[in-house]
Amino acid sequence: MKIFEKMLKEGLKKVEVRPDSAPFPEAEWLVEIMKKEGHEKIYLFCHPEVKLRAAVAIHNRALSSQTLGGTRMFNYANEEEALLDVLRLSRSMTYKSAMAGVKKGGGKSIIWGNPEEDKTRPLLLKFAEEIDNLQGEYTGGEDMNISEQDVLLMKEKTAFMAGLPESFCQGKLRGSGNPGPITAKGVVYGMKACLRFLNMGSLEGKTVAIQGLGSVGYNLANFLYQEGVKQIIIADINPDRIISFQEAFRGKAVKEVRSEEIFSEECDIFAPCARGGILSQETISRLKCKIVAGAANNQLADPADGKLLLEKGILYAPDYVINAGGVINVDDELDAGGYDRSRVERKMENISYNLLRVFWYSQRLELPTNLVADMLAEEKIWLAQILK
Repeated sequence: MKIFEKMLKEGLKKVEVRPDSAPFPEAEWLVEIMKKEGHEKIYLFCHPEVKLRAAVAIHNRALSSQTLGGTRMFNYANEEEALLDVLRLSRSMTYKSAMAGVKKGGGKSIIWGNPEEDKTRPLLLKFAEEIDNLQGEYTGGEDMNISEQDVLLMKEKTAFMAGLPESFCQGKLRGSGNPGPITAKGVVYGMKACLRFLNMGSLEGKTVAIQGLGSVGYNLANFLYQEGVKQIIIADINPDRIISFQEAFRGKAVKEVRSEEIFSEECDIFAPCARGGILSQETISRLKCKIVAGAANNQLADPADGKLLLEKGILYAPDYVINAGGVINVDDELDAGGYDRSRVERKMENISYNLLRVFWYSQRLELPTNLVADMLAEEKIWLAQILK
């Protein structure tokens, strides 16, 4: 029996799992992973009356007693995939915040369901109630298949949601808007840092392959055309996004390929901007680029795959370093003085600095960039713990 099945059978609406205790045998596999990855806890919610199956993972709160991370809704293949995803994502948020200088712990939430069919007002409001019951331990926000309007709706039941529409204004609380454009701009900063490190000049005249045309991928393409790229190669599993993209960028140099083909396309930069786990031994062997720099979270199927990129001579921009624009933007919305876009822009300049630092240590120590980034992030987390 699976965990959510167990909860449904016993009428449990909420279950808390910690690395030192499983509420029932079905959750013991979660405990082992949490011990290994350093998670503090994971909350599981089951409300069949609104088709809600959800989880909030709290990874590490050394930087702050409060955690921050988006809410993702996805129709996962199974329970294990869903819970592993929220655990990995929450861990990445800890490291992302540490590298970006955001004083928040690492948290993340997922809603397991089909966003086209199951994302209803009652479901979102029930989830918001559960977030509110955590009393500020976790603040959620926009992520895959959760929009600004969804965040605004959930705000009716909890104060602990961020990423509100720009039109929202309530006292000093002002919405920061869709984080997609800000995240994309941060990726552009990161790409420039990569090119600078490799002495490859500017983005002008380059070819970039973008996998995933969601909010970040679309805005990334727009910024890249403004920078004068020669061509953008695109791939997305959603045909409607392909059509919309081609209509929006009619007259620009666009090449469409199937999702499984984009890894083999010759380009200067490959930008993963969809789901994670796409850089594996098989896909890395097919890459024909000098740089991997994109917005997707958890791009490496396994941490060891970073070594494969290093051995192939491909410069890898660790995902949680280059895609930090979103968390910087949303965190600023929570500032007591109110949201300030110019302040966000200044903070985002650190993305280039952090990447160049990672690349320098990687070159000097002959280590994969993902391992170097982990060490630098862990140093900040460790210092925060011992200096409390």
